[in-house]
Amino acid sequence: ATGKDIHGVTVKVAQVAGRDNEIFHCFEIRRKVFIEEQQVPKDVEVDGKDDEAIHILAYGKCDKDNKTIPYGTARLLVKDGIAKIGRVAVLKEYRSQGVGRQIMEYSLQHLKTVVKCQKVILGAQTHAIPFYE
Repeated sequence: ATGKDIHGVTVKVAQVAGRDNEIFHCFEIRRKVFIEEQQVPKDVEVDGKDDEAIHILAYGKCDKDNKTIPYGTARLLVKDGIAKIGRVAVLKEYRSQGVGRQIMEYSLQHLKTVVKCQKVILGAQTHAIPFYE
């Protein structure tokens, strides 16, 4: 799937192949947000489900040097027509700029139109629930 550019932020399905392993960027963002910042144990964050997941990556131009950098991600797990959106993470310095909302909108649209899911559930930490409401 091609990326969607919304207000300078591009959100797309991360690709494994090619020059730039986008999946690596997804894992790095999750490591920084969940393991380093939120102190989630590594064995909880790395749960063995990433190989079966669809990974979403958000990136854009950095104001300082106009370099394109990845700064947000989500993980979509699909089973029997039901999808679970989880591991939504945005690097600290890019929060409160609409990146998480764009990741969620793209994820829901992708699940509805491409994957054809009939039901979507959300996996979130309790302190993050207000973001999703």
